[in-house]
Amino acid sequence: MYNMNTKLTQACGIALLAISGLMLAGCDANGDGSIDGSGTVGGGGDTNGNGTIDPNEFPNDGSVPTDVTDNGTPITGRFICDLSLNKAKGVTTDAGTGGVVGGILGGILGGLGGQTLNQLLASVKDKDLAIDTRLDTHSTFTLTATGLGILSSVDQVFNLAATVPSRDYAVFAIGFPGGTVDLSLLNTLDITTFLGTTEQETRAFTQNALELLGVDAIGDDRIYLGMKVTKPYDHATIGLSGGLLSVNVGEAMFVHEFCTKGHFVAAP
Repeated sequence: MYNMNTKLTQACGIALLAISGLMLAGCDANGDGSIDGSGTVGGGGDTNGNGTIDPNEFPNDGSVPTDVTDNGTPITGRFICDLSLNKAKGVTTDAGTGGVVGGILGGILGGLGGQTLNQLLASVKDKDLAIDTRLDTHSTFTLTATGLGILSSVDQVFNLAATVPSRDYAVFAIGFPGGTVDLSLLNTLDITTFLGTTEQETRAFTQNALELLGVDAIGDDRIYLGMKVTKPYDHATIGLSGGLLSVNVGEAMFVHEFCTKGHFVAAP
């Protein structure tokens, strides 16, 4: 739906970007979709070279709608992801609920019945694809009515290998599969950061807010959502809550990457 054509014109070797130990990225001259630390994605968003932006592909050239705030104030322009989490650097990710992390989450999961727990664990598929530094892959929130209606939310939890300092970012590159999600069923999409198990900051995105940004049930809509953080964090969650949890919608949301650094450009 959105086009990006940012290309690296020179072959480049592998570059190590050791920022808080969070990320390993390579300069990409072959269009493989990995972030190289400057905000470019090889292949210009069309990483398979078929001439279109497929559902798995995520532009990173400023063409994607953005809702990122700085201490509650919207930042003008479009976000470009410069740095994202990397499982090769010790980052892990899990399914969760209740917008909590650590031992608190463990206690909640331990209290769930077997069927509900199994449904929750199966509701976020391919989790590691959200921490592989590639914008052309994603985890998938897959929601079925069975067993999820009793939960307050379905979350993907990110456990970082080091603390992200204040004034960096907690921004997600996400997409909504066309034809499968009716946003009228969505009460909120929440993004929350934690230091240990202590909640630091949170943002809630409502149905109306997403629709104003051009996200709806038509097409494979993509968006950057998040915040420039005012407090450090070492865990984060992104979660869906509301009517979606009691309706069999199938694929509900894609999480392409979780970005900790970025910059803004003028909207095209």
